[in-house]
Amino acid sequence: MSTLFASCWRHGRCKTVRYWKDDQGRNAGMTAMLDKDNIGGGTKPDVSVPGFDSSLGHNRGHLLAAFLGGSNVDPRNFVTMFSRANSPVMRGYELQVSKAVKGGETVRYTVVAHYDGVSKIPSALTLHAIGSGPNPLLINVRIPNVP
Repeated sequence: MSTLFASCWRHGRCKTVRYWKDDQGRNAGMTAMLDKDNIGGGTKPDVSVPGFDSSLGHNRGHLLAAFLGGSNVDPRNFVTMFSRANSPVMRGYELQVSKAVKGGETVRYTVVAHYDGVSKIPSALTLHAIGSGPNPLLINVRIPNVP
């Protein structure tokens, strides 16, 4: 755990979000420390997302959900997702993270996008969440991004 994350873990009140891209310049992931003082917000994406086509059942998928404090305008926070993969599947895990944070846990939350070849659309996303409570939230799941 980095010094920054260790400090946030111990002291809370720190939402640091780090994004990264893969070697082809695609949005490849995000990691954040979340606590009850830095989550919340509504979903209304206003950003262009590579590969997005609403007629194919695509959503603008947040790497860090808006209700977990994620941006609706930072293009680094988005990948193209199929509707079902985004909601209800990914949303269900995000709601577990939100519940843990609202219950007082600090959660280290990471989402990684996996791509096949040169596709602009991830084939899957992996979610990792580790909470700080005595019975901490633990999520480690791979979500196929399929119609």
